[in-house]
Formats: sequence, C-alpha cells, structure tokens
Amino acid sequence: MPNALAHYYLQPLSWRRAKGSPEVYDLEAIGGAIGYLRYSGERRAFAQAGDGAWSFEPAGFFRSRIEVRATPGGDLLATFHPSFWGIGGRVEVRGGPTFRVKSSKFDSVFTVFQPDGPTLVSYSLASFFGMHSPVTWGDDPSPFERWPWLLPLSWYLAVRHHKEMAAATAVVSTG
Repeated sequence: MPNALAHYYLQPLSWRRAKGSPEVYDLEAIGGAIGYLRYSGERRAFAQAGDGAWSFEPAGFFRSRIEVRATPGGDLLATFHPSFWGIGGRVEVRGGPTFRVKSSKFDSVFTVFQPDGPTLVSYSLASFFGMHSPVTWGDDPSPFERWPWLLPLSWYLAVRHHKEMAAATAVVSTG
C-alpha cells in the first residue's frame, strides 16, 4: 500500500522555514503545506508528512549518531552515522539498505544517494531570508515509497549540517 506522500513524488516541493517560528520548517507543495519538521531543543526534531510521523534524535557521545523512530511507539527505523569530518555520512535502514549522504565543500548543496550510487534527493540551501530549498528529485524516488521518513530526515540532516557549519564559522572568525 503506498503511503500518502507517494502522490507528491517527482512534483515540485520545497522546504521553508515557517513564518514566526525559527525552528519549524514546512514541506510545501503547490496547494500548501503537506508536512513539517519541528525542532524540540537544539538537535531533537519531530516530523510529520503524509500519513507518517517520526522523531530524529541524537544518541551516543564518542560514536554519535541520529536515531530515526516512528512516533508514537518509538520503533527504531534507521540510524544516521556522520562521517568523521562531518560533511556527510550514511543512513542505515534497519533490515534494509544503506544510503550515502554528502554536503558540498561550500555547504550549499546537500545530497542523499541511493545505495547503488544515483542521487535520491538533493537540496540547494539558501538562508538569507530564512532557511529554505526546493526538493530536487533524483530519477528514481521509489525508496521513498517504502521509507517515506527519508524525505524529512534528509532535510533535518541538511539543516543540522548548515547550523554546525555556521557555528564553526563563527568560532573561527572570532577566534
């Protein structure tokens, strides 16, 4: 049975910071918002899109990771493991494939790759008037049919990476 987000695959979508809320991002289609990503604290976030709801929560200290859980209920669906240098990593689906994640050197493009190499989804990040990006689909969105949480997770990771790079830049420039 396809999930409710399946109707929107390959259609124009964008993530945009919600007006009046610096920690909520709306997933917008032509007719309006179809989902959201809401931060709860500095790094934990909740997402809802279509007929699904998920949490993205940091875990671990020396071997940090992001755990993806269904809500309510809390079943572990996947784990994101950042790379050592923080410009990417991998999403390991529980009982499934591993997706690669990579950011450009200049922090402007964030991409999730399918296990066999092609682009699944990417974002061209802009933050001058609030963080936003169109969703750029790869040629085959079929993984989203089985794992719809990949769409809000990819945006969560893009925003998180952007925040970390901004913080690092601030430290270096004031250092």
